[in-house]
Amino acid sequence: MDINIPDFPSSLLWTIGIALLTILIPLAIAILGDILDKKRYRKADFAELDLHVILDGVFQFKELLILVGLIFFPLLFWQYPDARMFIFSYWVIGVLGLIKILLNIYKWIKGNVFDFRFSYLRRLKNTKDLEVVWASIWTVPCSEGRMDEKSEAQFFEIFSDTIDKLLKKNG
Repeated sequence: MDINIPDFPSSLLWTIGIALLTILIPLAIAILGDILDKKRYRKADFAELDLHVILDGVFQFKELLILVGLIFFPLLFWQYPDARMFIFSYWVIGVLGLIKILLNIYKWIKGNVFDFRFSYLRRLKNTKDLEVVWASIWTVPCSEGRMDEKSEAQFFEIFSDTIDKLLKKNG
C-alpha cells in the first residue's frame, strides 16, 4: 500500500467535502420535491412561502454556492506548501457553513418551520417576493390546524412592521 503523504491531507479534505454534499443532496431533493408537489397541487398552506424560506433561509442557496467553492476550489492549489494554511482556513469555513446548513435542514424536518418562516419574513426586502409570500399566508383558504392564534398574531406583527417600514421608505 503506497500512500503519497503530501497528497493525503488534500484527498482527506476533498473526501469530507464530498461526504457532506452527499448528505445534502438527497435531503434537498426530498424537501424541495415535497414542497413543489404541495405547491403544484395546492395541497398545503404556506407552500409558496415555504419554497422561499427553504431556498433562502434553510438551504441559503447563494451562500451554499460560496461554501462549496470554499471547500473545493482552494484544494486545487494544495501543491503549494506555503498556501496550505490559508487553503485549510477556507476549507474549514466552508465545512462549518455546510454543517450549519445541514443543521438548518434537520431543524426544518423536525418541525421548527414557524421559526424559519418568521425569520425569513423579518429580513425580506424584495417587494416582488413580499407580494408572493404574503399572499401565500393570507389568501390560501384556512385549513383546520393551519396555525394557532400565537402564530397568527406573530405573522400580523411582522406584516404590520413590514408595512410600516415600506411606508416610511416610500414617504
